[in-house]
Amino acid sequence: MFKGRLNRIQYWGCLLLLVAVYYGLRKIDNKTTVSEVIIAILFIPRLHDMGRTGWWFMILVGAEIILGALMIITSSNPELYVSLIGLAFILFALVLGVWPGQRGANRFGEPRPGLGIGKRKPSAS
Repeated sequence: MFKGRLNRIQYWGCLLLLVAVYYGLRKIDNKTTVSEVIIAILFIPRLHDMGRTGWWFMILVGAEIILGALMIITSSNPELYVSLIGLAFILFALVLGVWPGQRGANRFGEPRPGLGIGKRKPSAS
């Protein structure tokens, strides 16, 4: 499940599908949330494509835990902390979507083929 690589085009396609399903379910049940497991299924292969381990995802989880603890300790405005956690996830998702993957094989396998946009064909000299 957490093996292999996910290039940027596949990542954005999966992310857009996840967001569409999420908002579709929110129309049915306002209490719908996206599990961190579902997000990890998407983020970890993307990290692999960048040559990073899935443990980098724990930075985001750690930030969520710290913000949650601050919310409990300070007993102040929980909406602020929830917004900060959401902002952290959005920024992490954007970085993963913009940062290019490693060219060629890495320790997580061969890159998946993309759409071939912007690739030059070898010229016949």
